Amino acid sequence: MPSDGGPGKLAAQALTPMLAEAGIEVTVNPLPTSLLIDRLSKSDFELGLITYSALAPTPIDPLGFLAATGVVFSQSSPEPADQALAAVHAASTPAAVTNAVQAFEATANESYAVIPLAVPNALDAVADRVQGFVAAPYQAYCADELSIRS
Repeated sequence: MPSDGGPGKLAAQALTPMLAEAGIEVTVNPLPTSLLIDRLSKSDFELGLITYSALAPTPIDPLGFLAATGVVFSQSSPEPADQALAAVHAASTPAAVTNAVQAFEATANESYAVIPLAVPNALDAVADRVQGFVAAPYQAYCADELSIRS
């Protein structure tokens, strides 16, 4: 896990006792992000933990990330993610998008060496003196739209 990443650190702290209950003893070794990604991409790990936030308006970004990283560095085939991406691009209705994503999830849950943990409802906490804040995809906020009331 990245030593500088709050979500990764919290995930490791939460998973360690859960894995212990299942009889799996783990030692958490925080790494700088660059070293973590290097090790993951070389399959130089026994159990890797990486957090990825895809606060995107469509499933294109998370599916693209899975395809591009060999399904979160598991060395699994990107073909199901690629097929889902093509289906999402071709979808003409929200129901078709949902079907494409659900088909991908069914395949992924059967075959990948990745345990997805989802946080479907992201919360943004903003002080009442902050003006102009609107929750945005990708957590990208334009500074020129924000101001602080005295």
